[in-house]
This record gives sequence, C-alpha cells and structure tokens, in this order.
Amino acid sequence: KASRTLRTAHLHDASDTRLTEVLALLEFEQGENATALRLLEESTAAGQGRPRAWFTLAHLRLLNLNARLGAKAPLSREDALTVLLPLEQALLQEPAMAVAFELAAELWRRAPDLPAEEMLRHLQEGQRRFPRLTRLTLASFRTCLERGQRDAALTMLERAIPFTTDAAMRTGLEKTATALRQAKPRS
Repeated sequence: KASRTLRTAHLHDASDTRLTEVLALLEFEQGENATALRLLEESTAAGQGRPRAWFTLAHLRLLNLNARLGAKAPLSREDALTVLLPLEQALLQEPAMAVAFELAAELWRRAPDLPAEEMLRHLQEGQRRFPRLTRLTLASFRTCLERGQRDAALTMLERAIPFTTDAAMRTGLEKTATALRQAKPRS
C-alpha cells in the first residue's frame, strides 16, 4: 500500500525531489533496480540528496558496470568516476554509512587510476568512524595492499586490533600485522 501511495503522489508531483528520492529507495528495496536508478538520477540531478540516495545511486551504477563488464573486471577511470562522484556525496554527508566506505574500498580495488591520496583518505575516515567493523577494516586493508599502500594497510590493522572482540579474528589480525612488519617492502 505504501508503494502505491508514493507512486500516486509522484505522478501528481514528479518535481518533488524528496518524494522522488523516497520512491526510488523503495523501488530499490523491492528489487526494481532500473526504476530506482532512473528515479535516483532524477532526484539527485540538482545536486541534492540524502546519503542513502547518493550511496544507492553509486551502488546501482556499479551494478550496471558489473553487468556490462563483469563483477571482477578492472574499471577505467571514466567508469569509476560515474560511481565515485555520487559515492563521494554519500561519504561527505551525515549520517555516515559504513557500506559507503566499503564501496569506496571495492571501487579503488577495481579502479587503480583513481587518485590514491583521496581514496586512502576515504578509507582511513571509514575506519575512524567505524573502528569496530572488522569487515570494513579487512576490505580497506586488502585494497591498500593491492594499491601499494603497505604502511597505511599496516596502520589500519594496528588500529583495528584493540577493537576486535573475536579472539580468533584478533589473533589473525595480529599475525598478519607481524608478518607485514617483518616482510621486506617490494621495490
């Protein structure tokens, strides 16, 4: 019933960007990705939107790239920017969303031509905001290693260890940090 009410209201006033955004997010939750993408493109066209809308727009654009190129295929800078631009809007707004930082890690892993300093800053901010989220730490750690940011990867592990409550995970992180400290940097 809620979706019918929102669709009817949207038909009567398609210029209401907040309503369009809410309808888009509902369509996304109902699995209507194409409709959600179209509505999110409309609702954010003027540069306004809430973090969830920007994140979902970035996520849907990445899903489209995955369908076109493959889920593990490297992304060109041009393709990556279609995801990064709305993602950055989500990353800069409140409330912060851990999934947005995870998406940033995935995006940088697949698009090495993105600016390293900027992407590293996003991943570090994600860890600062969500220090107990091991999944985010691991995604950021992996990406940093793959992008040659060994010191940043080690720092992420070291910062995560005190917040890791699972003993086996903490032991694994400690062992990985020790091995990384002892490993010789690649030249």
